[in-house]
Amino acid sequence: MPPSALRRAALTGLCIGVLALPALDATMASSGTGSAPVMTGESERDGAGPTTAHVDTAHATVAAAREAAHAAHQHSASASTTSTASVTANATALDPAVYGEWTTLSYELPLRAVHATLLRTGKFLLVAGSGNVRSDNVIGQFKAYLWDPESGALTSVPVPYDAFCAGHVVDANGDVIVFGGTVKYKDASNPWIGSSKAYKFNVATSTWTALPPMAQGRWYPTGILDGSNRLFVYSGKDGKGATPSTAEMFDPATGKWSAAARRTLPLYPGLTLFADGRLFYNGAHYGNTNGTVAPKLFNPVTGAKVTASDPNNILDLAHRTAAMGALVGSADRGLVWVAGGGFPAVSSSYFFNLKASTLAPVAGPKLPAAKGYVSISLLPDLTALETGGGTGTDTPVFESSILNPTSRTLTSVAPNTVPRTYHSSSITMPDGRVATFGGDPSGNANFEFRIEIYSPPYVFKGTRPVVTSAVTQVKYGGTYSVGASATGATPATAVLMRPGSATHALDANQRVLQLASSTTATGLSVTLPTKGNLAPPGWYLLFVNDSLGRPSVGRWVHLS
Repeated sequence: MPPSALRRAALTGLCIGVLALPALDATMASSGTGSAPVMTGESERDGAGPTTAHVDTAHATVAAAREAAHAAHQHSASASTTSTASVTANATALDPAVYGEWTTLSYELPLRAVHATLLRTGKFLLVAGSGNVRSDNVIGQFKAYLWDPESGALTSVPVPYDAFCAGHVVDANGDVIVFGGTVKYKDASNPWIGSSKAYKFNVATSTWTALPPMAQGRWYPTGILDGSNRLFVYSGKDGKGATPSTAEMFDPATGKWSAAARRTLPLYPGLTLFADGRLFYNGAHYGNTNGTVAPKLFNPVTGAKVTASDPNNILDLAHRTAAMGALVGSADRGLVWVAGGGFPAVSSSYFFNLKASTLAPVAGPKLPAAKGYVSISLLPDLTALETGGGTGTDTPVFESSILNPTSRTLTSVAPNTVPRTYHSSSITMPDGRVATFGGDPSGNANFEFRIEIYSPPYVFKGTRPVVTSAVTQVKYGGTYSVGASATGATPATAVLMRPGSATHALDANQRVLQLASSTTATGLSVTLPTKGNLAPPGWYLLFVNDSLGRPSVGRWVHLS
């Protein structure tokens, strides 16, 4: 089906079964200002930020952003002892081995990809539900599709209820638990009403199974899995449109929900699982409700907590709505990074070292441009890509950078060319590239249907290492042989990466863990962690990095 037909299908709500589409297209978007399908629908404005706001001129267009990235590299090179000869880019042709490269696919999605999850099959589950269109909520048209990035095929798997603005996680079996969502849209006299429903998407059969409902509705909730595969759910607007402090826990072993310790948090709170089983609220969130609640480490069962101290106002909590936080670098380091936010948008960032004796933020590098709606995706070489965002829903910022968690520095890379603001997300793919989805460019259901994929610089630095053999089923504390080869280098390290599951740029469960390893004649000998809270049970991508810093394509392994 050609892109024009896809566009018409998305506009009319045509029921599509399997769409045979081209695989990854090599044509790059030239401007990033292409028009998205215009749709009518209800504006989801609760704390979403302004429609428009000033963007600094260096990042207001793709062309300007490319100039800015090039200038940043030239300045960095000239300020160091490193020769500028290694920086061969110019503003019109950025060297992909230095800046990476963006590719916009030739086809568009038939749904608003508000929710995106990487499955153990390599496909993506994309969920819209009613997708910010009130009429779809009323008539019960709730869309979800499987997207195969290898073939381009799109298969309709409609979600049984309105999972718009739900939460979701990938469980120990690799299935997707979706919880909460929308019962009723906000209108002049009523708030948003959250759903208490929960469903599981079964990856093996591409079907949905109803789970017991939660005790209350939750619109904009966050869920996080612990080392025992228990799901803890926080925040969200309930059946009366309020945001309660109650929390819930789902135990797959019993198939039941129970009460967890109460915790007052904002909508879509940024959460991280720490190695000792406590949860950390990092300050990133959505909306104004409870928006200035301080970051804290807390026990989800007993409620015991440690609240962060911030005498120098590094956190700037008044401007962290639509910020993004992530556990960056190897998970055993306990380093959390929070970047951007609004509104007005800010460029500041901060770190928390969860292993430090005092829970206090440390100022991080400034983003090259102020923005909210920031997406962060962990990369297999233990760096992290931040991309997308805007100062308002209709004023995108074209800027992407890579964080080195060890040096705590940011390096400007090629800017995204498709605008990504509200309702956008990014997820790392099994081959180490990053797929980006969604975006409401005017905040009123005019959605961005294009997929753009970022190839980091390591894709262009010669032949990448290859994992030639690995055991699929691995156990905590076990030691295993991983066959690996590298061209002009040697296999050096191995990492596990949990598959991403993101919405509104939030992915509370993403993590990457470097494994203890030693070199062998055929590759590496790796030892798995003994603590489930370092890497909760489930399917992971196993990457091998060579001595030149190039990661392999990931190989799926199941940790239990």
